[in-house]
Amino acid sequence: MRVFLKILFFIGFTCLSINTVRLSYQLWFQPTVSVLDKYDAPVESEIRDATSIEALLTRFDQAHADVETAKANLNPKELKDLDRSSEEPFRSERLLRGAIQDWERQSNQIFKIRVYWCAGLLFLLVGVFAYKHSSVWIALSSLFVGFSEMVYWASPSYFGSRSLETERLLANKLGLGATSFLLLLLVAYLVGVFRTDESQAPNPTKHEDGAP
Repeated sequence: MRVFLKILFFIGFTCLSINTVRLSYQLWFQPTVSVLDKYDAPVESEIRDATSIEALLTRFDQAHADVETAKANLNPKELKDLDRSSEEPFRSERLLRGAIQDWERQSNQIFKIRVYWCAGLLFLLVGVFAYKHSSVWIALSSLFVGFSEMVYWASPSYFGSRSLETERLLANKLGLGATSFLLLLLVAYLVGVFRTDESQAPNPTKHEDGAP
């Protein structure tokens, strides 16, 4: 059993160490600007610099009103032939809609990460409790499931563009990953992963006749 716990510790230590390094790079060192940013349309700069979804929604309301006005001034043939991917204000509305959907998706992801990470923490506590009460297989199963949840949901993500909500998502993953790393060390200490066998050596066998 001690060997299995050591293997589990090694896997968790390796995965969490790699995740921490990669998330640190994504959050603090990965380049987020380009020399071509100066050629972006104003709406693209507004999306990149937005500080809340409310700011994006306000800008989208304006773009949507402009789209409705443009539609009212065009006949059916002109609407059919219109290239909505490049013509304004249709292009701005499309970009803003996509930015809002991305923001909402990342906000939901943050909530999901926290919920599943807490579920992993619950399994972890069950595992430690079971181990202390000699329920070996329940303990091993719970510890494995708990750390698997924590490692998976604190793994790095990949994004095509960066926003303030992206930064929050990365910060949440890094914080939960670092907490998982500390919990791994604590659990390893509590269950005695690296305890020497000598400290648990059995008592000498006594002779049945009471002789020394």
